[in-house]
Amino acid sequence: MILDAVERCVLWASVEDFVGLWEVVYLLAGGCPDVAEDERPSVARATVGALLERGYVRLWRREGSWGRPELLAGEQVADVLAEAIHWRAPAPGGPNVLLASTAEGRALFLVGT
Repeated sequence: MILDAVERCVLWASVEDFVGLWEVVYLLAGGCPDVAEDERPSVARATVGALLERGYVRLWRREGSWGRPELLAGEQVADVLAEAIHWRAPAPGGPNVLLASTAEGRALFLVGT
């Protein structure tokens, strides 16, 4: 599987640790400067959705900065992707949706495709 530059940027952010879903939008500014600022939220949504479909990443939810992350599944994932609030920085102590790569996603990233 060949990743495009945006997919590679998003996967890179999720390989070593959790990354806030909202941070993906900002990562595109530095890692993928060809993506126009007004297009970043929709590109981030589409890219995360594609990586989820292929099983390269998973979404988790955590209350506050230090709560225990819980895996999201099924309809929860679709709801989170659709809700604009999750693509903005969370309020202090509020829910935080996180992205993390799966073993398959890490392997794909590390082999350099």
